[in-house]
Amino acid sequence: MKITILKNRLVILLLVFTLTFQSCSIYKKTNVSLSEAEKANLKTLVVTDDNVKHKYTRIIKIDDNYYGEINTKGKTEQKLLSEDEIKSIRILDKTSSLIGNIVIVLATFGTILLISTVNFAPDFNIDDSGY
Repeated sequence: MKITILKNRLVILLLVFTLTFQSCSIYKKTNVSLSEAEKANLKTLVVTDDNVKHKYTRIIKIDDNYYGEINTKGKTEQKLLSEDEIKSIRILDKTSSLIGNIVIVLATFGTILLISTVNFAPDFNIDDSGY
């Protein structure tokens, strides 16, 4: 009985882990300019000079000013970006993000399958070998 409860708790923990990390985003290692980030029209990670990371759904240009769009509570907000304060700009790597998410899900379900099929109960079979 205790082993079944332990298996159930482990499976629940793995499912929570999967749901948490299944939507992770991986950004390209190379820095791009604001104009390239705008043209890419992808999620963007902007690191400021004081090492604060800002994640935007995309970068847009309005009247020669660049803005980062943030979706909060069903609304889209725009934050003015100052080129002087930006340390690096990285755009989303779709391929790596997709592969990473698939690997996380497959590894978790493989582990759940392994846990559900392995018998953790001790073996009390006694043979007649004398020991």
